[in-house]
Amino acid sequence: MLLLLIPLSMAAQDKKPDTKESNKPPISSREKRRESRRKWKEQNKTDKIHADAVEKHHKRLQTKKTLKRMKAEKKKSEEYNSHK
Repeated sequence: MLLLLIPLSMAAQDKKPDTKESNKPPISSREKRRESRRKWKEQNKTDKIHADAVEKHHKRLQTKKTLKRMKAEKKKSEEYNSHK
């Protein structure tokens, strides 16, 4: 009984190529511009999100204590460099 079903299952796996994809008309220049604009917007959005995250991280690092330390280091370096 199983031997009779095997050839039918193998024949069902053969697929014909889709005719819809091969019969598509060429893309117009307007559609190309629209697609490139969409890609640019998407890329610009991700770049902006990344830049905002970096800026937020830098702001979070600059606490009052850190700013005081940076000011003291700057003063100290100016004193050392003024004697040259």
